[in-house]
Amino acid sequence: MRPAKIAILVLLAVSVVHVASPYAAAWRMWNAALTGDADTLAGLIDWDSVRSGIKDDIAEGIVGMPAHEVEKTNTLLPFGTSFMAGIAGNIVDRDVTPERLAIALRALQKSGGIGGSITKAWFSWPDRFEIALRMPGQADDDPPLRVEMRWRSPLVKGWGWQIVRAWVPQDLMEQADFDG
Repeated sequence: MRPAKIAILVLLAVSVVHVASPYAAAWRMWNAALTGDADTLAGLIDWDSVRSGIKDDIAEGIVGMPAHEVEKTNTLLPFGTSFMAGIAGNIVDRDVTPERLAIALRALQKSGGIGGSITKAWFSWPDRFEIALRMPGQADDDPPLRVEMRWRSPLVKGWGWQIVRAWVPQDLMEQADFDG
C-alpha cells in the first residue's frame, strides 16, 4: 500500500475515534452517575472548574433572580450582592461534589425521576464538546441542563474528556435534594 493511502487511512481512523470519544466519555459519566460511583465521577469531572462556573453564574444572576432584578431589589449594592454571592459560593463548595451528586442522583432514582434525554450534542471546538440534556420533570420551555467537556492531555490535567462547565437551570437547582 502507498504511504499516501496509509496516511489517509490513519487520519480517517483518528478522526472517527476523536468524534466518537466524547460520546463514550459521556456514556461512562452517565453510568457512573446512575450507579452512584463518586470515585469515577471525581476523575471525569473537573470539580473546581464546575464549581467556579456555577459561582460565576450565581454572581451574575444567571441562576435564580436575573441580575437586573437583583439590582432593583438590592439596596446594599455592591456589598449585598457580594455577600449573597459569598454565601452561595460556600453552598456550592459544600454541595457540588462527586459524593453529593451521587446522593442527589440516587434520590432521583428512588423517586423514579432519573433519566432524561440529550436534546443536542455538538463540538464547539475540536477540544470542546457540549451536551444539552432535558431532565425528567422539566417543562418543554425550561432551559436544558448544559455541560461542556474538554479534551485533557496528560500534560495539562488527566487524560481524555472531562466536564469542565455546567449550566444548571433554576428549575433543576430547586429540585436538587442533597439530604437524600
